[in-house]
Amino acid sequence: KEAPGAAREAMRLAAESLQQLGRAFRRGERIVEAVRAHQAAYQLRREHGSTFEQWESAESVSLDHVLGGDGEASRVWCERAVDHAQAAGVECQARSHGMLAGILLDMNRFEESVVEARSAAELWRVQGPGDRRCFLACKQVGTCLVRLAESLLESDSPRAATILDEGIDLLGATRRELSAFGDDSIEDLGECEELLDFAERLRASLL
Repeated sequence: KEAPGAAREAMRLAAESLQQLGRAFRRGERIVEAVRAHQAAYQLRREHGSTFEQWESAESVSLDHVLGGDGEASRVWCERAVDHAQAAGVECQARSHGMLAGILLDMNRFEESVVEARSAAELWRVQGPGDRRCFLACKQVGTCLVRLAESLLESDSPRAATILDEGIDLLGATRRELSAFGDDSIEDLGECEELLDFAERLRASLL
């Protein structure tokens, strides 16, 4: 008879195989199959896996749904990943909050996206204040702020102006920090400059 420890390890190996299968399906753009494989891995890991493994599979299901265009399912699974990340380490927390911010942004839930993006940026600061990922998270905060302000232009222009001022300051500082990373940040720097220009034009329209 198989010992409990050996049985648990066998289940963990089976879950890892399903996790890898899900990734292969995703690379092949077989999103439905990817979701099924990653969900099966998650269920096994809920019973037999570590907190990190549970977080990994929950995040994978969320990403599958992002690629499949199901915003609500991706949000639900990403929130589950956020919950698991609390015990999986600062980097896992930062990644999941940043991913959730992007999902909420795509769903036009701008207020919530700002909250999640701020959480991600703060966690990356804890992880490493000079890390490039910290400045990319700041760029995401700026993006969420500008989108929120844009949504408020007609309904609450004074608040939109205040939010734009914050976003412009943050994006300006982020542009300076990203420029120090040279070729590694050319694309991100370009996006930051484009967004900053858009935010400044929006702000000028409120004068």
